[in-house]
Amino acid sequence: MWRILFILILIFGNLGFTFDVSADVVEAEMKLSPKLYKDLEALPNSELIKVGEKFLDDRSAHARAFAAFSIVINRYYQNSYGTTPDIAQVVEAMHHVGTLYLVSFFEYDMAYKYLSLARELAEENDVKYWLPYTYINLANLWEINKMAFPASTYNGMSYVSDAWTAAIADNNEELLPIIAFDMAILSYTNYPDTVFSRQLTDFVSYPFKDSSLSIEIANDFVKGVRHWSKNNYNDAENSILASLHKVETMIENNQTNATGSGDSRYSERQRLSILSALVELYIKTQRYDDALSMLRVYDSLTKSNLDFALDLYDQYIKYYEALNVPDSVEKYHYLYLKGKETVSNDNKLYEVGEKEFISKIERINEEVISLSGKNRIQRMQLTAAVIALLLLLALIGLALWAYIRLRNKSAQLYRKNVEMIDEQHQFHLREKQLQDELEKLMAADTSTKSFQRNIITDAEAEILYLRIVKIMEEGGEVFQPDFTLERLSVLAESKPRVVSQVINMKYGSNFSQFLNTYRLREACLRFQNTDEYGNYTVEAIAESVGYRSRTGFSSLFKKATGLSPSEYHRQAKRAHNTQ
Repeated sequence: MWRILFILILIFGNLGFTFDVSADVVEAEMKLSPKLYKDLEALPNSELIKVGEKFLDDRSAHARAFAAFSIVINRYYQNSYGTTPDIAQVVEAMHHVGTLYLVSFFEYDMAYKYLSLARELAEENDVKYWLPYTYINLANLWEINKMAFPASTYNGMSYVSDAWTAAIADNNEELLPIIAFDMAILSYTNYPDTVFSRQLTDFVSYPFKDSSLSIEIANDFVKGVRHWSKNNYNDAENSILASLHKVETMIENNQTNATGSGDSRYSERQRLSILSALVELYIKTQRYDDALSMLRVYDSLTKSNLDFALDLYDQYIKYYEALNVPDSVEKYHYLYLKGKETVSNDNKLYEVGEKEFISKIERINEEVISLSGKNRIQRMQLTAAVIALLLLLALIGLALWAYIRLRNKSAQLYRKNVEMIDEQHQFHLREKQLQDELEKLMAADTSTKSFQRNIITDAEAEILYLRIVKIMEEGGEVFQPDFTLERLSVLAESKPRVVSQVINMKYGSNFSQFLNTYRLREACLRFQNTDEYGNYTVEAIAESVGYRSRTGFSSLFKKATGLSPSEYHRQAKRAHNTQ
């Protein structure tokens, strides 16, 4: 989680954001007066953008920056202030408002709203410069608070890839090294190297117009991380150390020029990120002396960059865990938790002075966006209503066609089932004749009258099966809920095991399936006999053939006939009325 926050810090450091948190800045000046707001309204959009960006450098003035950018956004939605606004300025304002919500006010749902508006407007109007920055902020937003905004087909890493693609499309050679540097950090901290393998390969071979230390720093660091992922630890160390030496050279040059620019702050944070990577590399390769030496350098530099203190504590924890020194692990774990609490409390401190003013401006923004889009929404609603009506008519027609087709199919299934039952009835009549003839033979041969042995001959099995069929055909007890294999065995004058064996051998199923066949066939006949059973419910017919549960009966009936009992009943009544 905190590694993602460090990436966010790197990006915003490059955009001119600062994160110096101090209770001393919570003063009355954070609340804007109506006069100051009117003074801002008097400025053209171009000046408002400049003023807003200037306020971004001062954490205590972020509310003023928010106000300046909001005026630009409101003018766009109101279509006011004379000529058509510069879309690029509107995209920039939306981007900055979303960023302020993300890193200053910590309201992730509003951050997602404005960053998404900026992205959509930039994509629709081909505003290339701000598009990759917006993608990067959306990536950080997704990673920081994945559950705070609606589900999307994108994830954080997809947005980073989109940022890279957009920067390539715009030939943004200033941003490409930053994205590549962050991709490298993500590759060794949170995600496998394969996630950004193609982009990092493209970066190493990208034909930059002008070489610079920033490009060389990112290039060396990317190479080092790629060596790391392939377990080439010596090459990884050399490349990462090369990037460290170059970033230190850049910092020295900035100090010589006495600059306090965003580039200088970004370089400082790059150095700390590289030091953190080296510490982790040394711990992984069990070079604990080198890891401790680098930790001390890292520790000395975080005194002026408190944003990285939490990562420093985390690295100390890893270091002492590797050395199995539990007391030190516990110490730095305590410092880590205390640091998180301090950051959280300091962030809340700023909310006190800004919350009321920000909420007022936000209400104004919502009203402006709502009113300006009213006509467009009405036109969209009318179009949607027409489309919905056409779809409804199409669905009605489709439903009617499906109903007719289903009804015809049900009727066909019913007719086939009736024909099948008639064929079964004729078959059983012939079986009955054969049974009568066999009984005459059995009367002459008393040795075949009883089947109490465990093993019987094929001829005896045939005779016993016909006796079983006769019992089933005659109904009676067969349709009682408690009819069992044991009862059938008694009626057939045989043993349950022998009866079960004969049914399996002659019918090809177990007793339960054999019994269900007769019960379901009888249920079909009773459904068809509308004169006698026409007023019976499905439950009544189910009970009359031996089923206690309508659910179980319905499931078996549909599996056997292809129709539900209710549909079969309706088809039977329809066929009776037709006749």
